[in-house]
Order: sequence, then structure tokens, then C-alpha cells
Amino acid sequence: MKNARFTLVEFSEASSAPRLLISPKTRLPEQGDRILERKRLLNELTASVAKGHVWINGPPGAGKTVLAAGYARQVAMPAFWYDLDPLDADLVSFFSTLPQAFIPRFPDIADGCDLPELSPEDMLALPVFARKFFRSLFLSMPGKWLLILDNFQEIPEQSPLVNLLQICLGEIPVDCRAIILSRKPPSAVFSRMRVEGKIQVIDPAPLRFTPAEIGKVMSLHGITGEQKSCIHYLHKTTVGWAAGLTLLLQEQKQKQNREICIRDQSEEFDHQELFDYFAGVIFAGLGEQEKSRLILAAQFPEIRPKLLDRLQETDGGKDYFLRLSRENFFTYRLDNRGELFQFHPLFRQFLRQKAKAVMPAAVLTPLLEQAANSFAADNRQTEAVDLLIQAKSWNRAAEHIRKNGAVMLDQGRFKTLLRWQQALPQQIVGENPWLLFFFGVATTAFDPLQAIEILKKSFSLFQKKHDTTGSLLACCSLTNSIINHLSELPALDPWLDYLEEQLDPRTLPDDGSFANSTMASAIARALVLRRPDHPDLELWLQRIVRQGGMHPALITHYLWTGRFPEARAALDNIYAHKDRIGSKLLLSAIKAMEVQYYLIMCEPDKCIRVIEESLQMMEETGIRVWEVHFFILGAGCCLNCGRKKEAAGYLRLMEQHVDRARLLERSYYHVVKTLEALLAEDLVAADRHQRSALDMAEKIGMPSYSTWCWYGSALVAVFQQNYTAAVTRFERVFQLAAAPGNPWFTCQAHLGLAYMHRHKGEWQEMRHHLQQGFSLARKKNYLTFFFFLPKMMETLAVAALEENIEPTFVRRFIARWNPTPVDPPVHLDNWPWPIKIFTLGRFSILRHGKKLSPAVRAKNKPIQLLQAIIALGGRQVNKTKLADIFWPDSNGDEQAAALKVTLHRLRELLQVKDAIIQTSANLTLNPRICWVDCWQFERLAGTVLAEKQKTADAPSATAKKAVATYNGHFLASQEDESWIFAYRQRLQDIVEKLNSSTYKSSVIPIERINAAGIPYQNDPANCQGDKEERKK
Repeated sequence: MKNARFTLVEFSEASSAPRLLISPKTRLPEQGDRILERKRLLNELTASVAKGHVWINGPPGAGKTVLAAGYARQVAMPAFWYDLDPLDADLVSFFSTLPQAFIPRFPDIADGCDLPELSPEDMLALPVFARKFFRSLFLSMPGKWLLILDNFQEIPEQSPLVNLLQICLGEIPVDCRAIILSRKPPSAVFSRMRVEGKIQVIDPAPLRFTPAEIGKVMSLHGITGEQKSCIHYLHKTTVGWAAGLTLLLQEQKQKQNREICIRDQSEEFDHQELFDYFAGVIFAGLGEQEKSRLILAAQFPEIRPKLLDRLQETDGGKDYFLRLSRENFFTYRLDNRGELFQFHPLFRQFLRQKAKAVMPAAVLTPLLEQAANSFAADNRQTEAVDLLIQAKSWNRAAEHIRKNGAVMLDQGRFKTLLRWQQALPQQIVGENPWLLFFFGVATTAFDPLQAIEILKKSFSLFQKKHDTTGSLLACCSLTNSIINHLSELPALDPWLDYLEEQLDPRTLPDDGSFANSTMASAIARALVLRRPDHPDLELWLQRIVRQGGMHPALITHYLWTGRFPEARAALDNIYAHKDRIGSKLLLSAIKAMEVQYYLIMCEPDKCIRVIEESLQMMEETGIRVWEVHFFILGAGCCLNCGRKKEAAGYLRLMEQHVDRARLLERSYYHVVKTLEALLAEDLVAADRHQRSALDMAEKIGMPSYSTWCWYGSALVAVFQQNYTAAVTRFERVFQLAAAPGNPWFTCQAHLGLAYMHRHKGEWQEMRHHLQQGFSLARKKNYLTFFFFLPKMMETLAVAALEENIEPTFVRRFIARWNPTPVDPPVHLDNWPWPIKIFTLGRFSILRHGKKLSPAVRAKNKPIQLLQAIIALGGRQVNKTKLADIFWPDSNGDEQAAALKVTLHRLRELLQVKDAIIQTSANLTLNPRICWVDCWQFERLAGTVLAEKQKTADAPSATAKKAVATYNGHFLASQEDESWIFAYRQRLQDIVEKLNSSTYKSSVIPIERINAAGIPYQNDPANCQGDKEERKK
């Protein structure tokens, strides 16, 4: 026994002392220079070790050894490694070799250290011997330490060593730990230890590399560039399997290209190093019958043991694959009953490659056809077609596609259809109009221009076969492809003419069938975009509504006829039944219309949210037809709502992808750039862009879209003061808006003309268009417009209030946009000021039209500060003066701190940004935000006094307005503070001037002044003494 343990000892020639040779079985594996330290896994392992021994199980190459070796190098205790192999099933060999793992740290073990020796008698009581052996061994190893047992699966399950190792784990000192690495989970022998929490299990799932970890491994291998698509491919192909990932990355680096990253998992590929790994490590030890079963199983999309048993005329398939899944043999169970399994994608590909070498077509084809029948019977048509294509049963595959293509289109399974298109012989595809139809519709999602050519061939073949239904479907799909190309809609005309000849919305059956639903929605969509004034358009749209309203044509029609509530209702209806939309292409078009809705309603946050959702969906599906459209709509929405930074970001994205932009998107780009130039007052750039937008719009041939371009062009002409051209262009807007009945643009055109006439000084014409525009806006509740130029809309709003045109609605319009005019309309007390302050005869504050609560007004010091700012002129009021008024006994620093706190409290009270402007020395009540009645009175009084005209009959309108404003003395209920009294006296002096000689009767009635409770100096009831006292 002792000699067996010391076989790894040799004698040196120079000395008779033995030299220990360390066996690879007991050597800690070396780590490579490109090993990723996975903190996630190390943290999980550390937490598990803290609870007890750890069993890590996973398939070969899962990274178990790397994980344990990395942990051993980091842990703060000695770590010992032992690599189990089949020879360890010989117990004499095992008990001789195991102690060698500990000799480098505990050399006394080499001298025997009184370890018991295995004798023939001990074979009859192995558990007793094992317990004595492990106790003696571990007693000679003081302190904390870690034992790692690798490749536990090499010990046969029937070997007594399995039970003995369970005893080994039980004898390990309480402060020491063991980690067991195996391809298999713990056997039943270890059940009690698991229940007691003495063994923690780490299953295969945590060992798999996450996408983020794959990206880090790529960086370690020096692979950069298009990492996102490569990470997705590698994660999908390897399912996080460490060995597969490493081999693929090594191959990738050798090829010095990115081909691996752009291949689809379903494509054939040849990774020789990876397949050599499977052949040498996995496949070599299997029997021929087992190999045959695995190879046949790999030909199917999923493993069905019952089907395999039937095809091979065997049984036991379910138990066999259950065992493979338990042993982590690259086989996963898909259900709880053990009826469905799946191979690891790379292992399945390896087995398919092997099938080409060992299974001739004469053997494999009938098996594949039988399997296809089985899948078809279970309504698994996709798998059935795949198997028929694999068997090269072309005609049967084509028939299956013919029968199930409509369902696949409804489900949006375009990529599957296109995969079949590539797999089938082109001669068979080219002679079958139904295959061309289904493949053409699927191509629309990725390349509308190519789809047009495919569908034309389909239509031609249907015509030759006199298949009316097929011809109509091909024609309708052709119109959709032309629309999705968004470049030259006049190409729709001959196809629309054909459809109008063949179809009538009054007689087409409304049965919800694929054919009739497709026809109705296609015609409606084409008419909305190309012929919005068509008399039957509403009838076709009603059919869409009866079908559930799940089509973008309905939303487009509502948006381009100014029926925004209906558009919102249609969108809500669609999202309430979103699960019925299988086609991601259709959903992209719907989301594009939703973004258009938010653009019109000027809701940039919602617009950006939908764009981000849509871009994420495109990333997942690869359907990017509408991607550039989202960029330009996002730019338009953000720019129109004053979000210039976000708009610039979307414009950059548009410019980066201009090669993929369709003609409509390129035209719309110039529309947005026109708006950008007008906002920047760059009329040269605005004129250049509006011309480009219009030229492209004429080629596009979409009347409702042209309206946008003509309106922008008309505004450019107004700002250029080219009024003749402006009138002509506005007339074109009226014409285009009248055809589909779009009051939104009619309204905007009236307002644009009103703005032009105001600049020309043509007041009567201005009033006419202003009345027309705002009356229409009120009726339709239009509060938002495109080409929103703040200065223009402020001017129109002021003009409308001056002329008393729709004042209630105009105030709502102003409140919606909350403009702050450079020149505040102080003459308009009916302007919806954010803050209105009343000081004459009473003190109150209105914030956005609502009176502040008594609790807010009770905040005495901030209110006093506001009153003082008003009394001291309201503009550039010196902070030091204010501090001296309220904190006269404090020093400078204390005054500054108190003023700072009080000012903060005042701003919190007002809750309107920039209501008070602060500089280092002064405070100003912002006149663009705040209206104050005493200031209004001073302005009106100044106007009256400047008129210098005497009227024998009655005061002027301005004087009457002054009367209405002066409701009593300034802060009449306040105590006579010096700063209050001075401003109150100033206003009283103005009243005296107004009442002196300008009119025969008093402008400000004495009764109103006396009602304030303060004597008025011109009141005969007051004596001269009182007057002198007041002046003091």
C-alpha cells in the first residue's frame, strides 16, 4: 500500500534523497491569458461555498474547470486539486493517489502519517475503512483548506467509490470545503446531504455566458467593430456554451472577417475545429446504434422520442433522451412530460454534417417525409415544410406553402417565407403564381422595390391562368409595395384603375376572409394617399372599421382630414386589440401614424417614446422599411415643439441613413429644414429647402402630403415679403385641403394670410382671415399647428384679443403654448398672464387664472417682499434697499441670507419659472409673465393725459378703462409703511390730475376712492389740515 502511494518519486543522481514529481491529476490547471473573470459566477460560487460543499454540473466545455481554478487562486485558503479518472475506480489506486494532492502543502503525508492501508479484509467493510482513512488524512491537515474534485462523471455510477466519496465529504472538517465538478448532477447517494444543506448545487444555466459577457470575451480576443450583431449571433448559436464560444472566436480571429456574425443560425456552416471537438470529446465513445439515433433525431426541428421510435422501429427513446438531458449531454427537455427535447444548436449542426456522410438520400428522404406528415398532422406546418425541403420534395413543399401562406402573412412570418424562397428551386418558384405572391408580400417588409417586380410576375401568371382572385390579390399587394416604397405614387394609377373596374365596395362580400379583407384595406390605403377625394373612399374605410379598424389607412385618413379625436380613438382601438396584429410591417406602419399624430398634437415626449419602441422592434425583427421615416418624423415633432436639441439628433440620424431614405422621407427632410431655417430667420436656406421639398412632392404625387409643402412654401414667401407668391401658394393650400376636406390646413392658411395682411397694414383683410382661422380652430378644437413659429402665433394671438375675435378660445390657445412675447401685450388685461396681481383696493394673486389659497397668502414675509418690489417700481429694485426695509437691525451677511430665503419662498409661492428675475444687485418682476393692476393703471392714465383733449360729454374709452382698473388706493388695507405710502401717494396724484381739468366730471368717482376707507384729498368733506397731514 505504501509503495503504491509513492510511485511518483525518483532518485537524483547527485543525491540519494528522493524528489517528488507532481502528477497532472493533482496539479491546479493553468489559466490562459484570455480568461474572462466572471464576477457574477464567482460571487455565486463564493456564496455557495459559505453554506457548504458545492457541486457544479454542466456539459463538457461549460467552463466548470476554469471557474473552480479561478476561484482556487482567489480564495484565502490553500486549495488542492484532484482530477478523477476511470482508474480511480480501482480503490487501491485511488487511496494511494489522493493523498498526493496534499503533499506540497503538508509534506508529512508523504511519510505515511499513519494512514490506514487497504487490505483484502477491508474490502468487506469499505465504509468503515473509508471513514478511518479520511479522518486520519484530514487530521494531518490543520487549518482551513479547499479540495476540488474534477471530472466526477468519470467514476461509474455502480462503482463503490461513489459511496466512499460521499463519506469523504462527510468527514471534511467543518471549516473546510470541497467543490465537485461533474457533467452530471449529484446522484441519489448525495440526496441526504443536499436536503441537509451540506451540498449546494450550481446547475448548467448560470455557467452559460450572457450577451454582456460574450462582448467582454470578444474584446479579450481583439474582436471589435460590429459587436452588437456578432454578440446576438454568438449567443443564439452557442447558447452561452463556453467551449463553443471560444472555438468560434478563435476561428473568427483567424479568418480576419465578420462572416460568422452575419450568418443565420439556420444556415449551413462549417466550423471544423468545433466539429472536431464534438467528434473527439463527445461522439467517439458512443455505440453505432446510439450514433444513428442521435443523427436521425438531429434532422428534425425538435426531438420527439415517439416519432423516432416509430421511424426506427425501436422503443425506449423517451428514457434515453431523459438520461441525456439529466447528464447535460447537449440535450434539453422542452416539456415536463419528457415528450419533447432539443439539441444544442451547434451539436445539432454537427450531427447534421455527420448525416451527410453516413445516411444516403435513399434512406433519409422517406424518413423525412414521414416526419413531415407527423408534424403536418399536428398542425406544425412550418416544420413540415422545412422537412419536405430538406427531403427535396419540392412539389409537396410548394403545396403546403400554398395552403398556409395566407396564415403566415397574417402572422408576419416574412423571414420564414423568404427562407423557403431561397431554399426552393427558382424554376418551381418562377412558375407558381401563389408562391410568387406570398414571397412578394414577404419581400415588401424588407425591399419594396424588389417586391414590386416579384408581384408583377405573380399578377401576370394569374392573368394567364384566368385566376381573378389571384390577380386581384397580387394587384392589391402591388399597391401596398408601391406605397411602402414611398417614392412615386403615380405608379399606383393603372393598378387602382384595374381594381376600380373589378371591385365595388357595395357588392364585395364582407365576410372577413383573407382575400376580401386584403382587397378592401389595400384599396382604401391607396385611395387615401393617391385619390383622397374619391367618392367611394368612405365606403372602403367603413369596411375597415367593420373589420375591426386594424389598419393604418384609417388613421392616415383621419389625420389628413383634421379629424384628430377619431385618429386617437382608432389608435386606442388598435392597441386594445394589439395581439391580433401578427405582421410587424403592419405594426410599424401603424406606429408611424401614431408618431404623425403626436407630431400634429405637439406631444414630443410621447412621440419619442413610440419612436424608441419602434426602433427596438425593428432591431428585433430586422424589418427596417420605416426606420428612416421615424427619424424624420421625430425631427419634425421636436423642432415644431421647440425641442431643438432632440430635433438635431434625429436630423443627424436621417442624414446618416439618407441612402436608405425614400423620396417622401427626403422631401420631408427638406420640409423640416425649412422650418428650422425659418426659426433661425435664415430666409435663404428656407427658400432653398422649400423648393427642394416641393419638387420632390410633385414627383411623389401624394396630394395630402403636398399640402404640407405648399404651406411651408407660402410662409417662406410671407417672410420674404413676396406677397404675390404667398397669396398664390396659400390658394394652392386651400385647393389641396378642400379635396379631402382638411379643415386643419384650411385653418392654418387663413392664419398665415392674416399674418401677412397684418404686416402689410391691411387691417380689414387681417380681421377677415383671423376670424375665419380662429373660428374654424374653435369649432374643431385645433390648439396645435405645424410650422409653429412662436413670433407669428404670438402676433396672431395678440391681434385676435385686440379685435375680440374668439377671445375665450384664443386664451386657451395661448395657455396651451404658454408664449412669453418679447414685447409683452401689457395693454391686454385679457391676455392669459401666468401671474396677475391686484393691489388697488384689494390684494390678491391669480396664478394661471386661479386665486391663490388663503394658506398661501398667509405667508406674510414673501408676500410683503412681492408688495415692496411692486411699490418700488418692479424693475431693478435694489436688493440692499429691500434688505434695509425688512431687516434693518441685521448686518449685511444676515440681511443677504434672509433675503435669499424669503425670495426662495416667494418663488415657491408663485410657482412660475422666471417670474422674478434676479441679478447680483437687483430684483425685477418679469413683465413678460406678470401683470399688475397698478402698472396697468399708470399706463392707461399716461395715455389719457397724453391725449390732452377735453370732452364735454364723457371720458374716452381709455379713460373708462382706467376707471375700471382703479378700484381703490394701493394696498389700502395695509399699514402706512413708508414704501407703501410713497407709491400710494404717487397713484393718488395721478388720480388728481385725471380729475382736475381734463373732463367736466370726475374720471375716478370720489365715492369709489372713499370706499377704500382712506380720505381723498379732493373730497370737499376733508379739511385742508387733513391734506397737509397726509403729505407729511
